[in-house]
Amino acid sequence: MDFNTSKEQMEKELHHLGSIKRVSPNADLFSKIEKRIEARQKPTIPLFWARTAAAVLICLLCTEIFVVINTQQKHSQTDISEVLPVSNNLLYYD
Repeated sequence: MDFNTSKEQMEKELHHLGSIKRVSPNADLFSKIEKRIEARQKPTIPLFWARTAAAVLICLLCTEIFVVINTQQKHSQTDISEVLPVSNNLLYYD
């Protein structure tokens, strides 16, 4: 049985890695990788349009609140005679 220490085993493996030959990459490899990355990117909305949409949404919300409040105020200011029918006392004068 061979009792090598872990350091000796590691050095042996690293020595084998030193014998690996370097390979030169293809000339357009970098541009191909860049194209793949660009193709995977999701389309994003520009910040200007996101702010514009938010501003329009806030304006619509404020308009809706204004209309609801004004409608409620008109209903609360109605006279009681509009709600109750006018009684006709002609019967009692017969």
